[in-house]
Amino acid sequence: MKKVVLFFFPVFMFCVLTTTAQYYRTIGTGTDSSSYFPSYSYYNYSFVEMIYPIPEMIISNITISSIAFDFRGTYAPDYSRKLTVYMKMVSQSSFANDSAYIPVDSADMVWSGTLTASSAGWITIPLKHPFGYRTVEGNHLLIAIYDNTGTYSSRYFNCTADSNNRTLVYASDTYHPHPDSLSTYQGTNCFRPLLMPNLKIGYNAIDYAYLPYTCNFDDSEENSQWVLKNLYDPARPAWHFQDGKLMAGVDSCNYDAYGNRSSTILAERYFWFEGSDSLTISFQCTIGGENNGGVSCDYLAVFLVPIDTHWSANQYRNACDDIYWLKCGDDYDLPYILHFGEESLDNTKLTFLNQKTLSTTIANPRKGRGGMYKLVFVWRNDFGDGDGQAAVIDNLVITDNIEYYEPQSTARW
Repeated sequence: MKKVVLFFFPVFMFCVLTTTAQYYRTIGTGTDSSSYFPSYSYYNYSFVEMIYPIPEMIISNITISSIAFDFRGTYAPDYSRKLTVYMKMVSQSSFANDSAYIPVDSADMVWSGTLTASSAGWITIPLKHPFGYRTVEGNHLLIAIYDNTGTYSSRYFNCTADSNNRTLVYASDTYHPHPDSLSTYQGTNCFRPLLMPNLKIGYNAIDYAYLPYTCNFDDSEENSQWVLKNLYDPARPAWHFQDGKLMAGVDSCNYDAYGNRSSTILAERYFWFEGSDSLTISFQCTIGGENNGGVSCDYLAVFLVPIDTHWSANQYRNACDDIYWLKCGDDYDLPYILHFGEESLDNTKLTFLNQKTLSTTIANPRKGRGGMYKLVFVWRNDFGDGDGQAAVIDNLVITDNIEYYEPQSTARW
């Protein structure tokens, strides 16, 4: 029987964001020399936090894709440190004392690896998880770096003098100042240097929507913010806007436009989620399709994914076909698999030839932090011709909720 899948979940495929032009901003032009940053390399282990306030950021509503530090040069051997980088938005603009660190955890991790350099200049860290930064009052940028190298090799970076206690350093040759256990850290070398490392930010400007969000697909300006594409052939039919609705295919969604070929088409929109406990998503839809004796089965699926997720058609198909395919990647987010009410992953024929409203409430994947996510409608035409309507989406509404809601779903690890 025909398989029409409708579900909602965060996923974990990561790659560099390439959908918009890349820009750069440099913060700090000083020439003060220091080995405190980006980690205190004179010690085996260190943890460093740096706060960059809004006036220095200036740029608004961006996705940070890289950060770079200004290396002064090296002696043999080359600079090489094992680092984990964290980023988050904070209301705190300085450190009140040597123990006033700002907690970070795995959800704030944006990069982990070995940073190396052999000559003077900017050393760039391309973030594994691009970071969404929204410029509003009280949102300062925190960059925290944990150094787990296990050896020391003092190397120097250019810094700018600062008298506002915006950096904090923990360092030891014996004890690990890991951010998960700083409350019990036994090292005594903790201080606030009056320096800020020069920083270069690589970023993309993205037009993302805020909550509450309502879209009837009849506003051409808002419709232009949706990205519509066919993953098999850009020249072939994809989602389109018609009669105030989002439709799969062409000419009122007749399947025949696809013919006897496979197609996976996407409609994507970026959203900014505040740190509320949960989100509610609802929309009206009409779903049709065809089934060739269970061999070819069409479906609609809805994904909520990190903004740096760029799957292939096969990856989307695998995620739809097998819920156990999902893996937890680098502890970046919780792997929720969520269904819209009665819609489930089975082989029951499920068509809504009359319009139906679907709604679900999910735990906010950026609870307590805020950040950007991407909503993706996916239509899969699985080879065979069809004589019915494919999919029609209308009246999309997304709201955030104050009280915590336990998802009515299955979480798989």
